[in-house]
Amino acid sequence: MRSSAQSLRLHVLRDLGARRLDEITTVDLQRLAERLRADKRSASNVRNAFLPLRAIYRRAESLSMVASNP
Repeated sequence: MRSSAQSLRLHVLRDLGARRLDEITTVDLQRLAERLRADKRSASNVRNAFLPLRAIYRRAESLSMVASNP
């Protein structure tokens, strides 16, 4: 759990932290992945950055907080 929180803080919140979950689009997530790759992050770092997002969106969907999971 610690590495997920760290990955989220270091990689995701920088780009998306000020946005509401229902405002984030697939394009936003693609741009995030592209930025991470441009920053020379390994494939596992990119994947690890997205793992907490997947869990967050699954939970938000189950609570009807978002209409879809980008």
